[in-house]
Amino acid sequence: MFNFNVLKFFYINTRSDKVFHLLFVRWEFPLLGWVKINIDGVVTGSPCLAACGDIFRGSIKEFIGGFFVFLDIRTILVCWVLWSYTCIEEAKKMGLTSLWLECASILVCVAFTGMTNFS
Repeated sequence: MFNFNVLKFFYINTRSDKVFHLLFVRWEFPLLGWVKINIDGVVTGSPCLAACGDIFRGSIKEFIGGFFVFLDIRTILVCWVLWSYTCIEEAKKMGLTSLWLECASILVCVAFTGMTNFS
Protein backbone atom coordinates (compact mmCIF):
# COMPACT_ATOMS: atom_id res chain seq x y z
CA MET A 1 0.00 0.00 0.00
CA PHE A 2 1.17 3.55 -0.77
CA ASN A 3 2.94 5.28 2.11
CA PHE A 4 0.81 8.30 3.06
CA ASN A 5 3.32 9.74 5.58
CA VAL A 6 4.27 12.66 3.33
CA LEU A 7 0.62 13.62 2.87
CA LYS A 8 -0.03 13.33 6.60
CA PHE A 9 3.02 15.52 7.32
CA PHE A 10 1.35 18.32 5.34
CA TYR A 11 -2.01 17.65 7.07
CA ILE A 12 -3.62 16.43 3.87
CA ASN A 13 -6.58 14.24 4.67
CA THR A 14 -6.39 10.86 2.94
CA ARG A 15 -9.17 8.39 2.38
CA SER A 16 -7.16 5.25 1.76
CA ASP A 17 -10.24 3.13 2.44
CA LYS A 18 -11.60 4.40 -0.90
CA VAL A 19 -8.53 3.24 -2.88
CA PHE A 20 -9.31 0.04 -4.78
CA HIS A 21 -6.08 -0.38 -6.72
CA LEU A 22 -2.85 1.57 -6.95
CA LEU A 23 -0.72 1.42 -10.06
CA PHE A 24 2.80 2.79 -9.82
CA VAL A 25 4.05 4.25 -13.08
CA ARG A 26 7.50 5.53 -13.86
CA TRP A 27 8.64 7.75 -16.67
CA GLU A 28 10.54 5.93 -19.42
CA PHE A 29 13.19 7.68 -21.50
CA PRO A 30 12.52 7.77 -25.24
CA LEU A 31 15.23 6.45 -27.52
CA LEU A 32 18.10 8.77 -28.41
CA GLY A 33 16.85 11.30 -30.97
CA TRP A 34 13.20 10.66 -30.17
CA VAL A 35 10.71 12.90 -28.39
CA LYS A 36 8.22 11.53 -25.91
CA ILE A 37 4.82 13.18 -25.77
CA ASN A 38 2.69 12.68 -22.67
CA ILE A 39 -0.96 13.45 -23.32
CA ASP A 40 -3.32 14.36 -20.54
CA GLY A 41 -6.65 16.08 -20.36
CA VAL A 42 -9.62 16.97 -18.28
CA VAL A 43 -13.31 16.37 -18.93
CA THR A 44 -16.50 16.99 -16.96
CA GLY A 45 -18.59 14.05 -18.24
CA SER A 46 -19.50 12.63 -21.64
CA PRO A 47 -20.43 14.58 -23.67
CA CYS A 48 -18.36 17.13 -21.84
CA LEU A 49 -16.39 20.32 -21.75
CA ALA A 50 -12.85 19.22 -22.43
CA ALA A 51 -9.30 20.54 -22.51
CA CYS A 52 -5.94 18.91 -23.04
CA GLY A 53 -2.30 19.57 -22.50
CA ASP A 54 0.85 17.89 -23.66
CA ILE A 55 4.49 17.90 -22.64
CA PHE A 56 7.29 17.18 -25.11
CA ARG A 57 10.48 15.75 -23.57
CA GLY A 58 13.68 14.50 -25.15
CA SER A 59 15.81 11.45 -24.49
CA ILE A 60 17.67 13.11 -21.58
CA LYS A 61 14.43 14.37 -19.96
CA GLU A 62 14.88 17.88 -21.36
CA PHE A 63 11.73 19.95 -21.77
CA ILE A 64 11.22 20.67 -25.47
CA GLY A 65 7.78 22.24 -25.38
CA GLY A 66 4.20 21.92 -24.39
CA PHE A 67 0.75 23.33 -24.95
CA PHE A 68 -2.78 23.49 -23.60
CA VAL A 69 -5.99 23.76 -25.63
CA PHE A 70 -9.72 23.97 -24.86
CA LEU A 71 -11.68 21.47 -27.00
CA ASP A 72 -15.27 22.64 -26.39
CA ILE A 73 -18.02 20.04 -25.89
CA ARG A 74 -17.12 16.50 -27.01
CA THR A 75 -17.52 12.84 -26.07
CA ILE A 76 -14.59 11.27 -24.24
CA LEU A 77 -13.51 9.19 -27.26
CA VAL A 78 -13.52 12.23 -29.54
CA CYS A 79 -11.49 14.07 -26.88
CA TRP A 80 -8.76 11.41 -26.86
CA VAL A 81 -8.54 11.39 -30.66
CA LEU A 82 -8.46 15.21 -30.83
CA TRP A 83 -5.82 15.34 -28.09
CA SER A 84 -3.61 12.94 -30.00
CA TYR A 85 -4.14 14.64 -33.35
CA THR A 86 -3.52 18.12 -31.89
CA CYS A 87 -0.38 16.84 -30.24
CA ILE A 88 0.99 15.48 -33.51
CA GLU A 89 0.16 18.77 -35.26
CA GLU A 90 2.06 20.73 -32.59
CA ALA A 91 5.03 18.37 -32.90
CA LYS A 92 5.05 18.94 -36.67
CA LYS A 93 5.05 22.73 -36.14
CA MET A 94 8.12 22.33 -33.90
CA GLY A 95 9.88 20.23 -36.57
CA LEU A 96 9.77 17.04 -34.50
CA THR A 97 9.60 13.83 -36.52
CA SER A 98 10.53 10.88 -34.27
CA LEU A 99 7.70 10.76 -31.75
CA TRP A 100 6.75 8.46 -28.90
CA LEU A 101 3.12 9.24 -28.17
CA GLU A 102 2.04 8.09 -24.73
CA CYS A 103 -1.71 7.82 -24.37
CA ALA A 104 -4.02 6.03 -21.93
CA SER A 105 -6.68 5.24 -24.54
CA ILE A 106 -6.43 1.86 -26.24
CA LEU A 107 -8.94 3.07 -28.87
CA VAL A 108 -6.53 5.84 -29.88
CA CYS A 109 -3.71 3.28 -30.13
CA VAL A 110 -5.91 1.15 -32.41
CA ALA A 111 -6.80 4.21 -34.53
CA PHE A 112 -3.12 5.07 -35.10
CA THR A 113 -1.62 1.60 -35.45
CA GLY A 114 -4.42 -0.64 -36.62
CA MET A 115 -3.33 -3.16 -33.97
CA THR A 116 -6.08 -4.79 -31.95
CA ASN A 117 -4.02 -7.23 -29.85
CA PHE A 118 -1.89 -5.49 -27.21
CA SER A 119 -1.02 -8.48 -25.03
